[in-house]
Amino acid sequence: MKIVEQKVGKNRFSGYQKMDHYHSPETIINSWNEGVHEVVSKGIDSKGLRSPQFGALCAIRSHWTISNKAATIVMPTGTGKSETMLATIVSEKIPKSLIVVPSDLLRSQIYDKSRSFGMLYNIGMLSADVLPLMYFYMHKE
Repeated sequence: MKIVEQKVGKNRFSGYQKMDHYHSPETIINSWNEGVHEVVSKGIDSKGLRSPQFGALCAIRSHWTISNKAATIVMPTGTGKSETMLATIVSEKIPKSLIVVPSDLLRSQIYDKSRSFGMLYNIGMLSADVLPLMYFYMHKE
């Protein structure tokens, strides 16, 4: 499996490709069924979501049990907001997400993290069987 990027006008199209076709969203989301493990870090050297990340994930789930309206999750600088966002997408099996950021630098960072699920594989949250989020993405250069 490889990432294929094609230029379409001023945009780049990226997707995970197996053989000569792109994976469907359903195939990718189905790979998330058994490969998501929520591990909370117990210290500096241990793997897992950090406390603020796990707390935010729990707050999001708590909100969604009683409402489908928009909510705001506030996290301090450096606590891993991007990984929390990606952890929410994969753990809740969200098929489509719109991520809005205020700058080109942040857009590029989110693009790179979403291609590989950021640190979620490295911290032990995702097994190797989990396909990354990127299946259709337009990235303006």
